[in-house]
Amino acid sequence: MDIDTVKSYKYLGVHLNDSLDWSDNTNALVKKGNSRLFLLRRLRSFGVQGPLLRTFYDSVVASAIFYGIVCWASSITDRDRRRMDRLDTLTALGSSFSERLLHPRCVKESYTLTEDFLHWIYWSPKPPRVRGVS
Repeated sequence: MDIDTVKSYKYLGVHLNDSLDWSDNTNALVKKGNSRLFLLRRLRSFGVQGPLLRTFYDSVVASAIFYGIVCWASSITDRDRRRMDRLDTLTALGSSFSERLLHPRCVKESYTLTEDFLHWIYWSPKPPRVRGVS
């Protein structure tokens, strides 16, 4: 059975590449974020204000930019971090990317994933059987 070698692969919405850095993922997020920020600017140009813009930002823009953040945020390059900061601060609605990384919920989730080896992300397709646990 032959296994094809690829330079980049998208798995569950996260881009992985053969050098195991997050540059492909950051490029995809910046592109997606810019297109969604365009929609936000269009809404603003039509006179939409306040809470509705914030709701749109949180549900459409931020959800795309911060998807999978606990997986890739701790190991991106400074250049990619600056690109993400720039993307997120283009609106007055969002805090910077770096500030979101330090949000207590994000920090707590990161620690949970790194310390809990029974967490589902460590399981193989068939979870290992732990003695004494049914």
